Amino acid sequence: MALALAACPTPSPKVLDAGSASVASSTAADAGFTLTPQKLDAWLAYAAFVLSFPPLGKGDGGLREEVQRRARLDERFRADAGLAEEDVDGIEELVGAVVAQRNISRITGAEALRELERATNELKEEPRAQAQKALAEIRAKSAPAAGLVEERARYGDENVRVLLTREAEVTKTWDALMDVRGEIR
Repeated sequence: MALALAACPTPSPKVLDAGSASVASSTAADAGFTLTPQKLDAWLAYAAFVLSFPPLGKGDGGLREEVQRRARLDERFRADAGLAEEDVDGIEELVGAVVAQRNISRITGAEALRELERATNELKEEPRAQAQKALAEIRAKSAPAAGLVEERARYGDENVRVLLTREAEVTKTWDALMDVRGEIR
């Protein structure tokens, strides 16, 4: 696992060296949306709405009619919530990136690193040296990941900050959406 994590790409020096505000503001505009607490509330309600549907083909009537009915309901719900399709797409891209990075940070967190270090110390000399090198690379990569450096640069510091105010709920919702992904909803 340590070697696989060590192979993960590191943030580019440009991202790490650039001023947070200037990088964030230019990429936030590129992202095409600004996440507000209200939009986050609307997206969470929208996700709950999407999760309320049973898998396609489980309802009465034909599949085509069911898909069309859901599309109309989806469009109406989004409009009533004040979300454009672009908002949903942007928020879901941001949520996916942040949740994925937070999961990686948990895997490579302090306790996981201590466990890897204990296991590394039990190895023979040559494999231990290789494992220690991989462990050092993991440590170097885990700090920017934990701070969501790349996500802040790409989506904007304020967008990430707003999302993190409801991190537990957002993560739970995202995990539920990913769990049902195999079921067409």
